[in-house]
Amino acid sequence: MKNYDKIKKENYTLANLIEILQILRAPDGCPWDRAQTHTSVIGNLIEECYEVVDAIECNSDDKLQEELGDVLMQVAFHVVLAEERKAFVMQDVINTLCNKLIYRHSFVFGEDSANSAYEALEFWEKNKKIEKKVSFFKKIELHMTYGVYTVEDKEIELRQMEDRAAMARKAAKNNIMTNILFYKEQFKVSLYNKKFIEENMRVAITDNQFLMYLQPKYSIIKNEIIGAEALVRWRHPERGMIYPDQFIPVIEENGFIRKVDYYIWAKACQFIKKCENIGITSCPVSVNVSRVHLQDNECIEVLSDLIESNHIPKSLLELEITETADNYQVSMKALELKEEGFTLLMDDFGSGYSSLNILLETPFDVIKLDKKFIENMMVSGKGKLILEQVVSMSNKLELGLLAEGVETKEQVELLQSIGCDQVQGYYYAKPMPEEEFFELLKKQYFN
Repeated sequence: MKNYDKIKKENYTLANLIEILQILRAPDGCPWDRAQTHTSVIGNLIEECYEVVDAIECNSDDKLQEELGDVLMQVAFHVVLAEERKAFVMQDVINTLCNKLIYRHSFVFGEDSANSAYEALEFWEKNKKIEKKVSFFKKIELHMTYGVYTVEDKEIELRQMEDRAAMARKAAKNNIMTNILFYKEQFKVSLYNKKFIEENMRVAITDNQFLMYLQPKYSIIKNEIIGAEALVRWRHPERGMIYPDQFIPVIEENGFIRKVDYYIWAKACQFIKKCENIGITSCPVSVNVSRVHLQDNECIEVLSDLIESNHIPKSLLELEITETADNYQVSMKALELKEEGFTLLMDDFGSGYSSLNILLETPFDVIKLDKKFIENMMVSGKGKLILEQVVSMSNKLELGLLAEGVETKEQVELLQSIGCDQVQGYYYAKPMPEEEFFELLKKQYFN
């Protein structure tokens, strides 16, 4: 739309969207004719929002996605109301949006109210209309999530009610069964945990509270360590040990996972050098490459600098990449890392998405069979046959194969019988502190 071509799209932010709306509000700025359909009005705004998203490459930025979602919901809601009034003026919608752009609409229904059921029904009916307005426009798929708080204590502030509804909405966002959830007290515990992590994560880096744990990888035939995976733990001075399932989802959401990954990569390189210094030169350590690193080239620079500064061969620092829904992005980054000379492991093979497709497109060196995949394959003859064919396929493709999450003797015996020699799991060893693993290695190499 030529009226706001002056906005530099390479510098797009949410503020630019506000600026766009302000230009549209101007008497000569609105490019939409009043005779156009309401759907096309919403469609145009959807396109503008997605231009913002594309321009600043924020597909993993949950906060910005939510703010843009708020904008779309507000447009659609006002259009629905306008339709019900049989009067629609685009300028009214734009004016309202400009005045309340970041305001999150809240719908509060009193539990004891005689009109509560009617109000709630009316609310859901409006939301159905809103979803129809903004979903699947020009192949742009938008997912709506709703959080509902039922008012039980009318003495609490409206803002607290909104916060509780927001907690439910965040929980619904991660729920594959439904897009609507009602508030539960456990959501509050999750919020407090998230707040604690966000307030303490930076200090945890500077004070070395994050620890590198190493889980050995074993050869079944040789019954000896052939490598290790570097994992992160958090030992807080007051809370004690904080495990990954408590803090990893939070730092993945806010982007701090990048700094934690760099921290663990550095520790892994230092450990490899420590092993080299005493003559242990055949124990590669693998580190995880989170999906946030797939969006830029900084990770390649960081990895290369760590390899160079520690004077270690790239072959001893292996990279584990988890398959995701965005196979193209994984493949492109994997190709770059492969060209740099790194060994690539496909983590969680068989956990979902399209494992076989990504194998065709991406130059992985090793497949790591997912724990759940192995467990599921163990329960039937057909499953064991599938597992056997995966091993055969990896051999024909000249790919290494490692089974993770191995916990029972039965699993070990089956894997050995079908030709999978490399394993990792509690049957052999749990993740352990760096020094403990170092002593285990020395015992193997020098005794």
